[in-house]
Amino acid sequence: MRSIIPFILTAATCSFGATTSVNEFDELSLRTIKFSPYHVEKLPLAAIERLRTAAPLPRPLTPESLGEIRASLSDISALTGSTISDEAIEQLQGRFERKLWGPGYVDVTDSASGGFIDSSQSPFAAPVATPKYPTPDPSAHPELKPMLEMVNSTELREYVTHLSTAYRTRYYRHPHAREPTYWIEAQFASWLGVNQTTVVENKFNQPNIVGRIEPKSGNSSAPIIILGAHLDSTSQLPWVAPGADDDASGLSVVMAIMRILKANNYQGNYAIEAHAYAGEEGGLLGSDALARAYRDQGKEVRGMLEFEMVGYQPSTSTNKGKSSTITVLADPVPGMTSHMLKVVEAYVPTAERRSVNCGYGCSDHYSFFGEGYPVVCLASYGPSDKYLNPNYHAMSDTVDKLDFEKMTDFLRPDSTATGIKYDAKPTPKTYIFTEPALLFIPSHSRAMFNFPVLLLAFCSALAVQSAPTTGFDDLSIRAIQFASGHVERLPLAAIERLRSATPLPRPLTPESYTAARKSLADISILTASVISDEAIDRLQGHFQRKIWGPGYVDVTDSFENVSRRSLASQVDVPAYPTPDPSAQSELKPMLAMVNSSELKSYVTQLSTKYETRYYLSLKSREPTEWIRSQLASWLGKNQVRFVENGFNQPNVIGRIEAKSDASGVAVMMSIMRILKANDYQGAYAIEAHAYAGEEGGLLGSKKVATEYKAQNKTIRGMLDFEMVGYQPATASNAGKSSTITVLSDPVPQMSSHMAQIVQKYVPTAEQRSAACGYGCSDHYSFYDQGYPVVCIASYGPEDSQLNPGYHTTNDTVEKLDFDKMSDFVRAGLAWVVEVAA
Repeated sequence: MRSIIPFILTAATCSFGATTSVNEFDELSLRTIKFSPYHVEKLPLAAIERLRTAAPLPRPLTPESLGEIRASLSDISALTGSTISDEAIEQLQGRFERKLWGPGYVDVTDSASGGFIDSSQSPFAAPVATPKYPTPDPSAHPELKPMLEMVNSTELREYVTHLSTAYRTRYYRHPHAREPTYWIEAQFASWLGVNQTTVVENKFNQPNIVGRIEPKSGNSSAPIIILGAHLDSTSQLPWVAPGADDDASGLSVVMAIMRILKANNYQGNYAIEAHAYAGEEGGLLGSDALARAYRDQGKEVRGMLEFEMVGYQPSTSTNKGKSSTITVLADPVPGMTSHMLKVVEAYVPTAERRSVNCGYGCSDHYSFFGEGYPVVCLASYGPSDKYLNPNYHAMSDTVDKLDFEKMTDFLRPDSTATGIKYDAKPTPKTYIFTEPALLFIPSHSRAMFNFPVLLLAFCSALAVQSAPTTGFDDLSIRAIQFASGHVERLPLAAIERLRSATPLPRPLTPESYTAARKSLADISILTASVISDEAIDRLQGHFQRKIWGPGYVDVTDSFENVSRRSLASQVDVPAYPTPDPSAQSELKPMLAMVNSSELKSYVTQLSTKYETRYYLSLKSREPTEWIRSQLASWLGKNQVRFVENGFNQPNVIGRIEAKSDASGVAVMMSIMRILKANDYQGAYAIEAHAYAGEEGGLLGSKKVATEYKAQNKTIRGMLDFEMVGYQPATASNAGKSSTITVLSDPVPQMSSHMAQIVQKYVPTAEQRSAACGYGCSDHYSFYDQGYPVVCIASYGPEDSQLNPGYHTTNDTVEKLDFDKMSDFVRAGLAWVVEVAA
């Protein structure tokens, strides 16, 4: 038996760009950022990330370039009420490509909120004294010989390989940011014991991991020696950030030292702790929280040694004949730097030694320095060094670029930090830092291979892609169909980067196609994908070109291995009677119930109570739960259901049996409430559909339409509501109650009938008509299955009056006119009753 559904009211539940509700680490959350010992300001995370990943502007910055930068942040500034100083712009703009170490700032939001920073002029820290360490003496510590024999490059390679390939990213704000910490915790626990391994939570979803070796005395309050490195990673596409050198390399050294110490049952006079810090790339977040906690608990830190990017070791004119290059950062405690240089000279005399300033907030040791602890940092090359890893903060920071034999030199001087004993005649709180003799073992000869560029790129792709993917990961390949019928497979990351880019001048030239492809080079290498001219033309700058909808249909689940798919659908349009308000007396009480306050309450809920409704967000399910609860409260629980998708946002369907987007969703919900409140039942069933994933290529509606066709359901008509709330006063709608645009495609007869409905039932509205274009909204999914469809909106694609906030964070509730929106409820109610009678 065929199921007949005469009328479907539809709207998309997802959003793209609008983020109106924030938590501490949302895009629009304001963070208190310290750029120098004397400068603090509040900035939105979105502004920080946009500036850091931008192409660097020429230095020095001019008043004109500062003005351009502020203009590029105007949307964020408007939403957050924030301003940005010249100093902040100077520090952040283009930072990733300028090869400046670390975040360049410290996020002090928590200490500021706790009252620890009273003004922007408060100094960061008092000068830190260096303990009186004796001159390093390799001959004094024979106990190190068996430890040194355990140092090997294979172990380091295994750790770095796992950290940089088993996880797509270790970015601290990624939904799976916690996953690498489970593995680090398990490694520490397997060597040190479960009771000696601690997970220290942060306010974001990535904890610090601390492993500890107790002192010989068993005194839990003994001073501590800290070996630190950060576990997180980032890149210009943070969701793909292998971070092999930055800083899986440093963390691997810390891990190897702790394993070797424990394997030799080593205990010194002080506790030894290994710290894996979270959120370094976000402003030293994890280390700052831990350092403040240590200071608050009165813990004494004997010395803290940080490892930052120790694996990239190119052959240079200055390190010829040397076993490695070791850079000792010159700040922020010169005495610690001086001592560390002596340690390197004594224990790794074959290494090239370098020293350079690190700069404020360059890595996690600055957090402990800020609490008054003595710190020092080691690296292969420091900030602004011409030999600094060119893959720094890029997706190409992969394991194949590192030299693990040279990295072993960092285990030799670094292990000296573990043997600390009291002076024979100590004074209170004065300790001697002596280095167990790491007897230098000559490095093996190393062969350097000159791989072809393409082979390196292939290795890079393998390194990143070894992590399992889902159908909606950044690098997952989707089958995309464009208006011509052309189908090609494209990575999600390429689609999103093209759509959100600044539009290139039209028509596109061969040079502009080349520029667009170059902008996707990293993604193309990682996914072995190519992109056609048609795809570039359709997608590039899509958001700012004000073209409706995604501009394509995602057909991944509906076909295999075809390059072209027919777009022509055979649609049998029902013979609707001529609309006649006088024949539909039951509409009068319904129309009397239409009110703008109801619409405003729905749109306000959908646009302000959720961080985003983007279909790939971890929280994308939340708004659908609310929509379901509302429909169930009117229609009954048994008349409302979820239709699950392959991503975490379901479609919501509410149904009134037959006898026998935020503004669009609001209109649909109001219609269903009014119909049910009047106990209306027509000759056919009525369904309200809230579709998920429209912005991803009509994903949710396509799933439902395909299922309905497979179940042999008949649809009498389908009406889609798309962006009905933005209603500016114009010369053409002066004296009119609203503007209603009836889209003229893809079924002209349906458009003609809908235009008659509007004319008869909302005669005071300005009526417009415009072509929608292929895949412009969810009604195209049902058209594709041969169903009769129509769509109404306030303004159509490329209309000069189309909402300027479309697909931006400016698409907010205060921009809408809810009184004018009420006309869409009237038109929708009339259409239902006329069609379903």
